[in-house]
Amino acid sequence: MKKIVFIITLSLSFAFIGCGDDDKTNLRWVNRSNDNINDIVWYGSNDLNNPHQIWDGNWGVLGATTDYKEIKQLNGEGEALVGGTEVELYLNSASSNATFTPGGKTASIKENTDATLVIQSTSL
Repeated sequence: MKKIVFIITLSLSFAFIGCGDDDKTNLRWVNRSNDNINDIVWYGSNDLNNPHQIWDGNWGVLGATTDYKEIKQLNGEGEALVGGTEVELYLNSASSNATFTPGGKTASIKENTDATLVIQSTSL
């Protein structure tokens, strides 16, 4: 009987170890605009003065997709550089893991998911 209780206790402890805080919220971008986009920045809604996450590089090719990066600010908006000028990003569609107003520039990402935001256009 003691062996059974020990085995059950050990099994439950492994189950709880497997339920750790490994879940992350990741975000990536797809460029569907006609603009040569560089250095995409995600700003959390509660701090629009400090970048929360940055995707360095040139995302100018139509359909270019960034890598996923972890974000902790789930509500926010994106900006980028186009020809050296900072522009706002307007969204066309998103994965099922984000909500936003189509044609808008802000999004809410669902926690513990991999979300993709699609850039429709840019504006100064």
